[in-house]
Amino acid sequence: MPASDDARAPVAVAAAAPRPDVAPRSPPSAARSVAVRLLSDSPPFQAWWPRSHGIVLSMLVAFRPSLPRRGTPPGAWRGMVRLLVLLATAASTAHAQEAAAPEAAAAASGEADPRGRARERFVEGTTAMDEARWADAVEAFREAHALVGSPVALYNLGFALRALGRYREALEAFDALLGAGDLDEATRTDATSLRDEVRGRLATLAVEGLPAETITLTLDALDLADTGLRPLELPCDPGRHVLRIEAEGRLGFEWRGELDAGERRSVEAVLPPLPETPREAPPRSIADEPAFWVILGVVLVGAGVGAGVGGWAADEAAQLRPEATRLRL
Repeated sequence: MPASDDARAPVAVAAAAPRPDVAPRSPPSAARSVAVRLLSDSPPFQAWWPRSHGIVLSMLVAFRPSLPRRGTPPGAWRGMVRLLVLLATAASTAHAQEAAAPEAAAAASGEADPRGRARERFVEGTTAMDEARWADAVEAFREAHALVGSPVALYNLGFALRALGRYREALEAFDALLGAGDLDEATRTDATSLRDEVRGRLATLAVEGLPAETITLTLDALDLADTGLRPLELPCDPGRHVLRIEAEGRLGFEWRGELDAGERRSVEAVLPPLPETPREAPPRSIADEPAFWVILGVVLVGAGVGAGVGGWAADEAAQLRPEATRLRL
């Protein structure tokens, strides 16, 4: 076979049996270059080799009797190439396992990929919507949007809230969605239409008579921010509601009632100032009591009268005693 045919078909040359009368050739350069590139250009092998070269050297020593030597027929180099491929494959496997180890540890510790979790929750929300499980859909889409901020998840969240009749939350979702700048025209048109629809179904509670200072608002056990507007308009879902208002230094106000869809009702809030706490009077002494002085006066007068009577009686006795003496004499 011509030499040019040998270069074009190295596999055929490697499979031919050596001729005893012809000196064997060295292995084809193409096979050597493939093996060298396989090892030198493999990032997994480069990362794995510094830590595992001892194992490779041990394997090479173990296979040393079967390794081709100079003067060995070209077909024997196939085993060497297979060994190198095996080592490179083992290096790739080891590198892949090392790369997957941090991900497995993160998954075990609860630090899963947020995009993967968001995708999982989005699929769960879509399934819940198809089955009309709107409450489950709300929770799934809310979590998906919180993880990655997906506009599609936010759109579906507003749609599910609308189906539950929670128009106030649906309005907030559609307002947030339309505030984003990366919506296509079709989505923006649909979201605008749904926002206008839920806004028309909301009831409005206009609270009048509020003080100028900041107040604390609670609607159905949900804290609301005081916008400072007077009267204060509160969008509400149709149904029964409880409104509580408090202000520092004032008595609280509470309103209970039922609102219809699209209804507007005015409520006069009365928050009078707190009554002043009476001051404790200082303890009174006995000298502050009028009876004390009356009794004291009676006692003093009695003492004076007694003294006067006693003196008069003594004088009378003194005048009568001498005459009695004279009569006895």
